[in-house]
Amino acid sequence: MTDETIEATILNLRAKALEVFGLMKEMAQRPSAEGDVTALSQYSAQLAQLEGALITLQQYTPVLKETRDTPAPEPEDDPPEEEPTAISGEMLAARSPTFRRSQLARRTQGGEDE
Repeated sequence: MTDETIEATILNLRAKALEVFGLMKEMAQRPSAEGDVTALSQYSAQLAQLEGALITLQQYTPVLKETRDTPAPEPEDDPPEEEPTAISGEMLAARSPTFRRSQLARRTQGGEDE
């Protein structure tokens, strides 16, 4: 992303905010009419959203530039080894002390029906 792209985005947000603010000022100069409350509410929400986006982009611009200037990590040659989706009884016994205790209790009670 170039500096020009970021600056153009900031200018675009600023232009849209000024456009909405201009519409609000035009409403204030004329006599009130039906629907003005709804329109002014919508303009206010739109202006707040645009101003928020503008402020957020300005705050994160240094981070975006830093990220852009940092080389991306090289992908690893070997894909990570995938674990099986089903765990066998042997794997469970190796991983889970609770499972081992339950199997031991089962064997001591004589309920081995595998």
